[in-house]
Amino acid sequence: MEYYTKGTLIQALHNLGLGKGDTVIVHSNLALMGIIENYSREKLLDTYYTALTDIIGDEGTLCVPSYFWEYATKKIPFDIKLSPVSAQFGIFSQYVTSMKNSVRSCNPIFAVAAVGKNAEYICGGRNRFSHGLDSPWERMYKLNAKVLLIGIGCAYLSFLHYLEYQVGVTYRYNKQFNIPVYDDGKKVFDYTISFVTYLNKNVIKGGDRRTAELYDAGLLKRQQCGSGLLSICQVHPVFEFYKSKFYDNPFCFLKQLPSFSEDDYPLI
Repeated sequence: MEYYTKGTLIQALHNLGLGKGDTVIVHSNLALMGIIENYSREKLLDTYYTALTDIIGDEGTLCVPSYFWEYATKKIPFDIKLSPVSAQFGIFSQYVTSMKNSVRSCNPIFAVAAVGKNAEYICGGRNRFSHGLDSPWERMYKLNAKVLLIGIGCAYLSFLHYLEYQVGVTYRYNKQFNIPVYDDGKKVFDYTISFVTYLNKNVIKGGDRRTAELYDAGLLKRQQCGSGLLSICQVHPVFEFYKSKFYDNPFCFLKQLPSFSEDDYPLI
């Protein structure tokens, strides 16, 4: 396990091109980055937060995935203010979501939390849909957000679901979840609609190859820091890169064709 410093982290982020005024969504596994010298575990989250917010400044916006998957898997109602971030999305997402100045979006399965200039624009309002018009993902796309991966690869590049939504892939669909959503105890919705994958059609994703594809195309920058890697890309060029691939092959994100039959919907 390698040691690194806050200064090393900040320099690596600068080298990747993160700068003043950026909107950035961060996917992270801090445990894979090693140990920051002279900082306790309690200070680790603040170290990352201040490093990022100092770089993007008052004009920037820091976003994190703030999903509550127990809404779908255990049918637990979602409270925008009170429901925790699912453990799979890491302690940094939990930390940012819990901040008093954080704004969290309404769709539990694909919720985003944000702090900074455009936090209310991205995550505010009342939108029961996970993707599409006025969703956080569309609004981050309009801002040409950057995606920062800390310790992980592009298999976790959740922004690509928005591209799948726009393209209209047949292996995902809009599903209605008849489970309520609350905001600090006050009901907001009786149901939500999320863009999810068919579970019974042998849909095997190939997200692990995204890292090499984007790096080879010059769209993903990587920087060693401690024991792990920091990676960054910007959504507009990534979307253009994959949009052309979808025109040639609507299943280019999968390892194999899904197992739809002639009796299934949609037909392929």
